[in-house]
Amino acid sequence: MEFDRGKRLWTRICMALLAVYVALFAFNAMTRTREFDDPDTMNFVDVARHIVVGQGIRQATLGFNQPVFAIDDAIPTPLTHQPPLYPLTLAALARTGLSVTDAALAISVIAYGLVLLGTYFIAARLFGRPEGLAAVLLLALYAPLRDFSDSAFSESMGLALMFACVGLLTRYAATPGGRQPLLPILAGCLAASAVATRYALAPLVIAGAWFVFVEDGWRVRNVMLFLVAPAITALVLAGRNLEILHGSLAPHYLASTSGYLKNLRSTLASLSSDYADWASAPVRFALLMAALGVICFIAWRAHRLRSAIASVAFRRPGANLLTMFVVLYVAFLIMQRSHSYIDAIGARYLLPASVVLVLLFAAFAVRALDIGERSLSMAGAVIALGMIGFQTYTAIVTPPYDPQRLIDSSERLHWVEDHTTSSDLIIGEDTADIAFYFQRPAVSYSPFPYTETLPYSKLLGLCRRFQPEYRRILLIPRLHPDLDSSRWLVRLGPFIQSATAGRLADYPQLTPVATLGDARVFEVNCAHPPVAEAARKN
Repeated sequence: MEFDRGKRLWTRICMALLAVYVALFAFNAMTRTREFDDPDTMNFVDVARHIVVGQGIRQATLGFNQPVFAIDDAIPTPLTHQPPLYPLTLAALARTGLSVTDAALAISVIAYGLVLLGTYFIAARLFGRPEGLAAVLLLALYAPLRDFSDSAFSESMGLALMFACVGLLTRYAATPGGRQPLLPILAGCLAASAVATRYALAPLVIAGAWFVFVEDGWRVRNVMLFLVAPAITALVLAGRNLEILHGSLAPHYLASTSGYLKNLRSTLASLSSDYADWASAPVRFALLMAALGVICFIAWRAHRLRSAIASVAFRRPGANLLTMFVVLYVAFLIMQRSHSYIDAIGARYLLPASVVLVLLFAAFAVRALDIGERSLSMAGAVIALGMIGFQTYTAIVTPPYDPQRLIDSSERLHWVEDHTTSSDLIIGEDTADIAFYFQRPAVSYSPFPYTETLPYSKLLGLCRRFQPEYRRILLIPRLHPDLDSSRWLVRLGPFIQSATAGRLADYPQLTPVATLGDARVFEVNCAHPPVAEAARKN
């Protein structure tokens, strides 16, 4: 009895310390690090700002995350290639008085805490409290989850909804004698919300429906209840896409440049080495393989290996749901990346699968090594103290967030701030930061094949299209190392590559304005030679 009280005490101490760590993580994310480096995060904030002022689910940057766009498209333009629930949530929270940027970070860190909490309850329900504690400790240490939860990425919110859905489904499976239809209905609402946050979470709907079907004795009634919300969400999203994508049900991407085998290798490499942000990838891979080998050897010597693997992956109701989701999600991601050109498969895209694998790995390690709750809690308390120390150190040494410092660190942004106004339209590569920092419209292209290259003829068309609305049309292409290589000729196109390199003989309607350390600036004169000549030269 005394031992049980001591065990529970250490578990409470460990969980309390983890709560302190999450609070410090949230403080740093809100006041110190405030990560908005990725253009996606900047664009989400911009879309939420438009929602707040009543302009709808639109972005100020025409062409951003749009592989193809028309000259006649309006600014602001509809958000087309990401689902709308995340920016809608940012806008809803911003209506409480927070700035949109604060709302974005608040949602991310709250979702981070909910993911850790949900991990504990799901693992504890499926396997036991020691496994739940091990899972939450490993996820707190898991670098990709931490890295994408202190910025305005939609991943953490999607994960929180996903874990809430899985939590309800595991509870449903744990009560076979008194199952209520409310649980699959609520789980379906959460699955639909997850998909409306991240399209890539669609396999959660398939895994959840199949799980309810099997657990309910192959009856379809509760499966249909589970699918009500996803079906309604799919109809709403399809209707919106038909309207904003000119008759297309789904966003269009350019063709992928990598096949199934290459994407499978990228997936396995990321899952086995991207779990930390220290050391090199080969070192991290070797350490993981060594740890896995030691755990398996100890379990094999103790005749626990087979039972540990089976109980974690298949035998328990709910564990098979997690395993099925990982398989379906990874297969869906590889298929999508092999068909369409999206970001390379890495830690961010794999996060929904990798956090589940971390949970399963933690449960397997505890069972394979037969680790007791008291020992795990004591070790976890020490680990939590270390994480608290790191977050405290970060809070002390990192100066408070200042967007002006970030603007001044870029010659391009600093020039835009000093030499342009809202009456200037800026065209350039990944210009979501123009809308984010200065709340101004812009036109964007990205290196091919994220988007089509920007030819000279299209630039002139954009110039004529927007000249009546703006005082100046400015082209500000970014500089790239090794600019004259054939790689950048393909990725930027001959016009942008030549203009960035200063070769302007074939482009008389560009007037050089400034040469910066990270970009060039040109003013576009719309009233020069005829378009036919420009098109021929391009």
